[in-house]
Amino acid sequence: FGAYHPGPFFIRGQVGYDLLDEFNSYKGEFGAGIAAPINPSWRGMIELATAFSGENHQEKFFGVSTAQGIATGGRLTTFDADGGFYRVGLSGTLQYQFTQGAFAQGLARIDKLVGDAAESSISEDDVQLYVGTNVGYKF
Repeated sequence: FGAYHPGPFFIRGQVGYDLLDEFNSYKGEFGAGIAAPINPSWRGMIELATAFSGENHQEKFFGVSTAQGIATGGRLTTFDADGGFYRVGLSGTLQYQFTQGAFAQGLARIDKLVGDAAESSISEDDVQLYVGTNVGYKF
């Protein structure tokens, strides 16, 4: 993981590898955006990001074997996924700072599946929506 945050703008990236051998591949993400205080307690962030992964990861999540296609009664067609970029999206985060360390966040993100992820018969809709919250403490 790495990030560069000069002023309100930032760029970040992360790459990881599956150490538990579930899909024996890498995956990562790159993003860029702007983060700024709204007032002393509130902070907002907008980010454009993209995600990528190796062939084994893509095959695990977007590939469809012949047996899987048959098991769905032919609803899903056989699909061999290759590695590459699989999503691009825009997110917004709103953070409330309770104390110097404690905070809560709300996040909304809209993603567009691209490449083999979008072409796979398992992907019914190329537009993905995500809404979430979290709480944390910065040391």
